[in-house]
Amino acid sequence: MRRVSLGVSLGPALVVGAFPYRLGSCSSRQRASQRACHDHQMEEAYRPRALRVMAEYMSDDPVWDSDLDHMGPVVLQDLGVSTQLVQRLQAWNERFNGIALTDFEFTSVDEERSWRQEGLTLAYELQYELADIDISYAEDTDPRPVRDRRGP
Repeated sequence: MRRVSLGVSLGPALVVGAFPYRLGSCSSRQRASQRACHDHQMEEAYRPRALRVMAEYMSDDPVWDSDLDHMGPVVLQDLGVSTQLVQRLQAWNERFNGIALTDFEFTSVDEERSWRQEGLTLAYELQYELADIDISYAEDTDPRPVRDRRGP
C-alpha cells in the first residue's frame, strides 16, 4: 500500500490495487478501532455501475467503464472476474487486432458474424460474473444492457 495525492478535492488517499480510498474519512469512534476504520474505507472503493464490452485496437482489455468520470478500459481482475473469462475476452479482442492490417475488414461475413456472436456470448458471461454491474455490448445495434436481452 502507498499514499498518493489525488488532487485538492480528494486530498491524500490510500491506494490498494487500483482503487483509491479517502483517508481521514472515518468517524472518531471508527478510528478508535483501526479495523472498523479500515472496513469503512473499504466500503468507499469505486465500483463501476455500467461496463461496455467493446473491441479496441492496441488495447489488451476490451471492457470499458461507461461512467464519464472513470471512462476507459478496466482491469477485470480488480473486479473479481475469473482469469479464464479475462483470457477469453482478451483473445476475442486479439482477433479484432489481427485484422488491423486489412482496415478492420473480416475475410468473410461468416467470420464477422462469428466474432460478433462470440463477443455477445462473452458479454453475457461477464454479466453473470458481475451481477451487480450493467454490462452492455458495443458490437451490435442493441443499446440495452445484456441482462435486459434474451440470452444467446
